[in-house]
Amino acid sequence: MVAAHGEVPAPTPDPVKPPAPPSPVEPPAPPEPPMPTPARPPLTDPEPQPPAVGDPVPPPEQQPQM
Repeated sequence: MVAAHGEVPAPTPDPVKPPAPPSPVEPPAPPEPPMPTPARPPLTDPEPQPPAVGDPVPPPEQQPQM
């Protein structure tokens, strides 16, 4: 809107609009190639973990025979 003949344009009641926010639908990230099998062991080890040091209850197979 252009002011005509030097008129002072009326102040717009709307507050200053912030810059347009980024589009909510962002382009999907490129699919990452399948990673090779990690060298580190998986978090869920199939083997039972050894009892913690100072474990008051030893495993049944390690309990002394009465």
